[in-house]
Amino acid sequence: MIQIYHVENTNYKNNGDIVLLPSSCRLTCGINDTWELSMEHPVDSDGRWKHIEENAVIACPTFQSEKQLFRISKCEKTESLVTVTA
Repeated sequence: MIQIYHVENTNYKNNGDIVLLPSSCRLTCGINDTWELSMEHPVDSDGRWKHIEENAVIACPTFQSEKQLFRISKCEKTESLVTVTA
């Protein structure tokens, strides 16, 4: 499950503010290197895409843990897609 925490929400022990349903979510990492999350989320009728913004935090499972946190550093929105780098 991929969740997002609004910028002002820093209580990461609880669930995020909303569950995201991305069309793709990729993790790039290396030994002793930075981790980067790339995600694409459709502009959906439920409005989940509206919660995606820079400096918000994404929580998603990785090969190391069930809940890894990533801060959004770049967010680009078009009419049909939100592209994120975290």
